Amino acid sequence: MKIKIIFIFLFATFFSCKQKDPCDKGEPYTNNIPEKTRLKVPYQNFAELTFIDSTTQDTHIFVGKGWNASYWYYNDYSNECQNGSNNEKYFQNFYSSSYPNPISISIEYTNPCCEYIVVSIEKSIFYLDPINICEPYNYDKIIIGGKTYSKVKYFRNQYQPQWNTKYGCYFNTTEGVLKIELPDGPLELVSFRNP
Repeated sequence: MKIKIIFIFLFATFFSCKQKDPCDKGEPYTNNIPEKTRLKVPYQNFAELTFIDSTTQDTHIFVGKGWNASYWYYNDYSNECQNGSNNEKYFQNFYSSSYPNPISISIEYTNPCCEYIVVSIEKSIFYLDPINICEPYNYDKIIIGGKTYSKVKYFRNQYQPQWNTKYGCYFNTTEGVLKIELPDGPLELVSFRNP
């Protein structure tokens, strides 16, 4: 019986001390924004957006600087053999000579499995999951700035709803950003033009 216990002990020790197989981490894979998601934002390079500040009644023309891409690296530390991923942020910044802050419109991976449309201006950031740009819409029809828009989504921060504010953004896939609610007053779309 003693010999049997010693044998089991040696057997268990041998296999527990066995070196792990080497881990081939390989190259990180690249997560590019799918074309079908890019098409949900209607702006081409150098698009022109005209907004009215409904508080001051000032009109501001924002001109896009062209689409750009950047990547951020994600490493899943919970998986020893995870090779990580490079995740795309596809964005265009719009500048106005009469408004102090640019508007940034992007489609980006917030983590390797979830992409979001992000509208940001100064400290206000609004996230919309592109999958949710479908029925039921928040507004089948709505009037903004005297113009009627259809199939409109209203969103604040679907990515991290605990950070929601009382401000939000109105968006559809044909005209893009229709209205941005800001602490200083809303900007409402007057016109949108692709070059």
